[in-house]
Amino acid sequence: MSGELAKMTEAQETDIDENQQIDDSVSEDIEDPSVTDIQRFSKEVFDAMNSNEVAPLPENYKIYFEKLLNDKPKEFRDDLLASFGPRDESLIEAQAELELKVSENYNTITKLLQAVIEVHKNFSVLYRIVQNHKKEIAAVNNANTFQNIILVFEQELLKLHQTLKKQMDEVRNFYETCADNVQDIVACSILDSRYKVFTRKYMESKVLKMLGAVRDTKHTHFFIIFKVSKKLEKITADKRKFIAINKTIVKILQNLVNKSDIIAYIGEGVFGVLLYYIDKESAKRFANRICNNVSSTNIYFDGKEVILAVNSGILEINKNTKHQEFIKNAIEALRKAANSDSSFVVFEGK
Repeated sequence: MSGELAKMTEAQETDIDENQQIDDSVSEDIEDPSVTDIQRFSKEVFDAMNSNEVAPLPENYKIYFEKLLNDKPKEFRDDLLASFGPRDESLIEAQAELELKVSENYNTITKLLQAVIEVHKNFSVLYRIVQNHKKEIAAVNNANTFQNIILVFEQELLKLHQTLKKQMDEVRNFYETCADNVQDIVACSILDSRYKVFTRKYMESKVLKMLGAVRDTKHTHFFIIFKVSKKLEKITADKRKFIAINKTIVKILQNLVNKSDIIAYIGEGVFGVLLYYIDKESAKRFANRICNNVSSTNIYFDGKEVILAVNSGILEINKNTKHQEFIKNAIEALRKAANSDSSFVVFEGK
């Protein structure tokens, strides 16, 4: 019995040692700096959401996480993001990339088909040339041999011309079908292929979803739109320069917004930014910041320096906002800002 008791005691001591090792290992993991940083920062995010009475939903947490992380020192941000390891692209990013490829392929197919059409035109030109030479040869004495050669050549060329016409009809039908299919894709796209930002349709869908969430809350979001100043109208009348200036403005917007904020091309040179969980003063500061950054950016055309400038319209998204009117109201504020050459004008309602 004493021998068995000794074995049992030894086994218990071994279990205790192994448990102690496990506990020590867990303790070491908890004390790991990266884990501790994530835990502390996560608590800070939840505390901020609770203090503002924001529902702890995954989308809201992501927004608050990125907003608070943006205020941290760069070293902290880099260390924290590195601790997550590589992250997969979101479905939206994957869809945007796919749409860009479709757009590029569409442009390639268009150029290819245009080249084929030009070949057909060249054959038609060649046919007319042969006809002209035939007339010339017919006017020459003893030109029977030449006429026979030309007659055979004409028959062969006519046959080729008819074949090409039939083929080009088929190509044209293919082109129209392809164009229709691509237009269907474009109609459903969420990315503007020229400026590499979201489309107006996608922005409207996000605002519609947002309005459903703010009906019974006190939280506000802001929609701000930007457009090149009227004093640059002469320069932006040139389409190439207009696009180059807009692309520069987009880069500035992308550098200054949070990842959770949405940039979209509204159309006619107007870009919109949807900012989550901010107040009116913060929205004004953001609009001023964009305007100042644009004004301090120069661009050169034909060796001449152009100082850029934009105006902006600010609209508060709250429980009183109407989905059908939010862009129209923001554009109204933008129009007033452009007429007075102000950095921004806030839409105050009717």
